[in-house]
Amino acid sequence: MTESGRAQPPSLRVVGLGEPQMLADDHLIENRFDANMSSANVPHVYHAPHRRIEPVIVADKPWEQGFGLLYPGALYDPHVDRTRIYYTLNKTDPGPAHYPVGRYFVALAESVDGFAFEKPEFGLHGWGDMTQTNIVMTGDNEAHTAHVHVAGGASTNPGTLPARFLKQHRYAMYFGDFGSWIATSEDGVHWHKDQQVIKNRIDCYQTMSYDESQDELVSYVRNKLIFGSPRKFPEDHWGNTRAISHLSAPDWWRTWDQMPTSVLLPDAGDGHRFYGLPCFRYGGVSWGFLHHLYEDPQTMDVELVFSRDGHDWKRAPREERLLPLGDDGCWDGGMILSSDRVVEAGDEWRIYYSGHPSPHDTPDQLGSIGVAILRKEGFVSVRARTLDSYVLTRPLSWPGGHLAINAVAKGSVQVRVTDLHRATIDGFAFDDCVPFTGDSLRHKIRWREKDLSSLAGLQIRLEFKFRQADLFSFVAQDLAEHREGPA
Repeated sequence: MTESGRAQPPSLRVVGLGEPQMLADDHLIENRFDANMSSANVPHVYHAPHRRIEPVIVADKPWEQGFGLLYPGALYDPHVDRTRIYYTLNKTDPGPAHYPVGRYFVALAESVDGFAFEKPEFGLHGWGDMTQTNIVMTGDNEAHTAHVHVAGGASTNPGTLPARFLKQHRYAMYFGDFGSWIATSEDGVHWHKDQQVIKNRIDCYQTMSYDESQDELVSYVRNKLIFGSPRKFPEDHWGNTRAISHLSAPDWWRTWDQMPTSVLLPDAGDGHRFYGLPCFRYGGVSWGFLHHLYEDPQTMDVELVFSRDGHDWKRAPREERLLPLGDDGCWDGGMILSSDRVVEAGDEWRIYYSGHPSPHDTPDQLGSIGVAILRKEGFVSVRARTLDSYVLTRPLSWPGGHLAINAVAKGSVQVRVTDLHRATIDGFAFDDCVPFTGDSLRHKIRWREKDLSSLAGLQIRLEFKFRQADLFSFVAQDLAEHREGPA
């Protein structure tokens, strides 16, 4: 109840200090319209990342000559001041006994700038007569799809698990070894296999994210418990296993035995199968990289999907693939698999991905790893064209601090602040607001005589008036923290 005794408005959104409020959907938006009262003319717009033409890691070692390089697990490691990529290698030749066991294993590459990578030789796992390789994990049977969390890495690795889930270890890896397991490490190189989480063997990317709204860990898997193909199962258990199901639990230091719940099934215009859904949590949103597998030919590309609750997913139009195939004949022209998360580097987000020149069912093709770059928080914006346009938020519980926006404005952006009935609060009218023009990740909105910090604890609405501009997010920023930061 409010102090006046009235019930809280049903659409009230509680804003946390310093927590980005993403404008990728209408969760925070009560209305959006232009001067002609058209909402369709103030649309949500998907933004494609810019891809570097050449790969940043290529298969140039004897142990990389199978079907690798696959599934780049990317992070910035503050303990070594490097971008690290843990990538999967597919050993198509079983080799003699002194080769690593199993079909898959994990290798590590490092970079100072995130573009020029080296492959340190650790001497942990040999290859034939060669004792020095960059292989860091072979598992008991195999090792693949390494998804690594590092203590102290949250600021540059969106979606990093809270430290309590690492049990005082510096690193934790979620990876496949005939099931999904946790391994721990103190240096990111020497790993100890600790705990099985999921018993099913699934060779696609599975990640582990923390949903703060439910205080639980979430992984997206293929449901092989009750579905299978006619080759292996009777008709009463047939079903498409290459679809996306949701699993969650309070922690990952035990085996999860509950039934997965389907959340994404292929539809018209999709790939015939969904190969996997690596996912990370940021700004109250689960961001997923949905891998599509087509048939005839078996090409693969990547779609951006996102969800507030992890069950109901919003999807981009078919033509708006996050990572479409490269040109025919190029190193990424036949198949693409994304990394597990974005890596934040200054004002940009980097998405590493593996690419192959030919489709999925082509044997003996070498994979490479490339990178695509977009602005921080830049997946989706709300766009105003040439007419004055407006975005009105739902009621917000304002925590204090000033208002900062992530926006690009060739025209201008202004903000007024109102009560729940859209009555302007004194000193916060459009005419009181200093217009913003430019490109900034955290532009502080200023009014001539007032500051939004004075409204701490109140329920308000923000109304953005803008033209020729894209709004990506806003944040209640601590008064001691301020950075404009052009993208």
